Amino acid sequence: MNSSKFRFGLYILLSIAGTKSFAIPKDFGDLFIEKKNRVSLFINDTFVADTYFMLSDETAKLLIGSESDDFVRQVKNKGQLTKDGLNQLLTDIKSGIKSSNNCSGDRRSCQLYTDKIIEYVIDKNSRRIRAFVPTRYLTNIVSKQYISQEYGSNALISKNNIYLNTSKDSSLVFQYNNHSFLGFGDGFFEMDSSIGADNSLYLLDYNYLNDGMKVNLGYFNRSYGTGTWNETSSLDLGENSEYIGVNIGSNRELLKASSSSSKKLFINSPLDGFLTIKDVSDKILLNKRVKQGANTIGLNELPKGNYSVKIIIQSGNETVYEENKHISNFSDYSMGAGDSSYYLSFGKLLDKDIENHTDNNIAQRTNEIDNAFFVKADYIYNLTDFYSLGVSGMSNMSESMVKSSLNLNFSDDVRASMIYGLFSNESYKYQFDLNLYGLYASYYNYNDVYNDYNSNKVSLNEYLLGYGDDEGVNLGYFFSVFGGNAYVNYTSSKRSDNDYHSETLDAGYRHKLDKDSELSISVSKNKSKFKYNNYKNEIITLSYNRTFNDNWYFDYDMGFADGKGFDSTLTKKVKLDLNNDLDVGVNIDDDYVSDPVARVRLDYNHNDSNYNASISTDIDNNKYYDLYSNVDFTTIITGDSIDLTSNNSSSYIKVDNDDDKIKLNQTDFSPNLQISKNGDNGMNRSLDNNTTIIATDEYKDYDLNVDTDSSEFINDNKSNVSSSSMPGKIIKLSLNLKKINTFMSAFKDVYGKDISNIKCIGEGCVSQSEVVNGVYKFKTIGDNFNIVSNNRKCIISSKNNSIVSGICLPVFEEKNGLRLAKSPNGDNLILIGVFEGNKFDDKIYNGKNLNILDNKVGNYHIVIAESNSSIYDSNFVDSIKSYMLLADKLDIFQEGSYAKL
Repeated sequence: MNSSKFRFGLYILLSIAGTKSFAIPKDFGDLFIEKKNRVSLFINDTFVADTYFMLSDETAKLLIGSESDDFVRQVKNKGQLTKDGLNQLLTDIKSGIKSSNNCSGDRRSCQLYTDKIIEYVIDKNSRRIRAFVPTRYLTNIVSKQYISQEYGSNALISKNNIYLNTSKDSSLVFQYNNHSFLGFGDGFFEMDSSIGADNSLYLLDYNYLNDGMKVNLGYFNRSYGTGTWNETSSLDLGENSEYIGVNIGSNRELLKASSSSSKKLFINSPLDGFLTIKDVSDKILLNKRVKQGANTIGLNELPKGNYSVKIIIQSGNETVYEENKHISNFSDYSMGAGDSSYYLSFGKLLDKDIENHTDNNIAQRTNEIDNAFFVKADYIYNLTDFYSLGVSGMSNMSESMVKSSLNLNFSDDVRASMIYGLFSNESYKYQFDLNLYGLYASYYNYNDVYNDYNSNKVSLNEYLLGYGDDEGVNLGYFFSVFGGNAYVNYTSSKRSDNDYHSETLDAGYRHKLDKDSELSISVSKNKSKFKYNNYKNEIITLSYNRTFNDNWYFDYDMGFADGKGFDSTLTKKVKLDLNNDLDVGVNIDDDYVSDPVARVRLDYNHNDSNYNASISTDIDNNKYYDLYSNVDFTTIITGDSIDLTSNNSSSYIKVDNDDDKIKLNQTDFSPNLQISKNGDNGMNRSLDNNTTIIATDEYKDYDLNVDTDSSEFINDNKSNVSSSSMPGKIIKLSLNLKKINTFMSAFKDVYGKDISNIKCIGEGCVSQSEVVNGVYKFKTIGDNFNIVSNNRKCIISSKNNSIVSGICLPVFEEKNGLRLAKSPNGDNLILIGVFEGNKFDDKIYNGKNLNILDNKVGNYHIVIAESNSSIYDSNFVDSIKSYMLLADKLDIFQEGSYAKL
């Protein structure tokens, strides 16, 4: 009978009866008995919150208590419900809800189409309530949600890079880069350093984050800009500084940005189908399968910007839904209208080498700045969703700098910004950037008024931006034409103090001829002037590459003008094994001036779960060689282990199995780790190793759950954990996975008669069932189990085969050195022992007044002698014992474990 129709009938009976005298049929009473359970609420299949409910198979009611207020708050913040929708849902669950009879099939996956009321599906087994909310009760207004900040265990996580380079004309160059994170309290330490030709420390600080604020303090070498972590980075003019200090700023890293918390489109589909979203030019922006009922489309799946779209849902050959919509889509948690960001910094500036535009090089001596103590403040305010203003000020008590910025950000394709910085000595720098549908332009101008390179003292502007005037422009355009991609790029750099001027024009076009070949042409013109020296260069290159099959590649480059000549390479890719690749190439290079050069190229790559490594070398016919190699790996050090991984990150998930090593046969199904990130269903990972390391994103909420239902394992420990990720932290889940052995067997007694009433007892018994009459199926773990029948111990040939043979022995007792039992007719049954293979020979018992019972189990023979002779006859006993000495095994009854041969 259809379960939903059956339950519907029960509802009708209950409503008609409506009195205390109504009696639920005793076989179905348990369906309506409510018990206290912790239950998860899902709204349109997105997790919202959990708390305690009174729960039965068919009904649920919110349990009002200490946790219910927090539950209501989470539903309000995360449910994305209108005021009416929130009130209706809370009224329903407080007064009690019933599981909808419209759910057909599995309650974990059935879908409901509702456009008027909220319907509920109760899944008692998984302790979840699925609320199907119509789109009229849903809102697109998103409240800011932060991750739980319940972080994992502290760890020392180090990203390691090792480089070794050498050539015939140079000595060995070694460099080791280390970027480490150490969790401590609710924050982490961070260090970035390099050892080699130039030993450098770039960063050593401690970071603390709490909701919308971040604080870090320590040593900072800002070699690549201001280093701010929020939107105030748009005030960056390229200042370089080295200081010891404290930074405090607004922070959005702990905000949840996921498809469950970001802005969405809500689409109510009358049928299962396939959704297509197109723009006004009929360009397809999104294709995905949708289910009947409420569907959500995260705007992070669509292009950013303001535009109109057409939404179509096809079910079979029928259009079942069509709507025109206007999309206003920007970053999930970039600043919106009225939002602001700030960044405060104070400390002591350290002496450092200053970039010198006057001599067109880097100064190699230390330069000091007066009044090294400084304070700096940045502030950005969004007037609208796409228009922001910024101001910044910095002072070291004797000099100061102020900056202002204007940013326009309509979309990824339409952006513009302008920054102007003015120093108290009237030095200045301004910068302009524009990006317009593939066209980009950038211009900057730095004017150094102080410009006294002969002094050991530097001004604030020279400390931050370098010596001497500097001006640059960059123009470019990327576009598609004739089925290929083209680009034009112009750069110019001018330093007026040393009469330096450089200009470069690059242009190129790439076109795919077919799926296996590509043709490209590039043009590069460069001219430069430095004092009395002039330089010009022009290169035109025509390139062709082709893939012949999965293993052979061919590249040909022909140069003209100043770069005339040709260069061709034939490469074979060799897959050595799962983790190792080798590219072997032959290259010929001829510039039409010198003799042609032939060289062999070797590129070796190794990639596994612990580390990545590569070695590249060229050897030519002039005996010149070069070699480049690198190794990348990350170490994760905790109090009880050191792990290696090739997946670089600052935080990880670590799943350990505390039991014996996980050993899988080719036919085994491993346990499955289900990973949810910020409430969104993420990836699944098979746990086929004793330790599994998975890289995570920073500052995300992760929910881990180990599913063993479809595997050959069972877990004796906790199977789930929820935690937030942070640099220097690992989310750890300790399991006790044990292999489940599944086998079937029929059992006989020593006379070959079938035996029933079989039971599996002991901690190692998972389950047993009688498949057909007399044939039993067992699932067991380890050896701590016994199979018995009416106190008789049963022996199986092996637990590791799917079908085994079994025998149930009488209850033997030890008397006079013999193992004895009684036969049905009162004779003595004497256990001789177990013989392997064909070693047993019953001929030696002929004429000894013995009835030999030979029971074959697997590759063994269990030999029992039946006799009416007295066990007190010493001659008889001695002869029996001599036979027992021939057996391979005498004792087959191990305490606490299954009887195995």
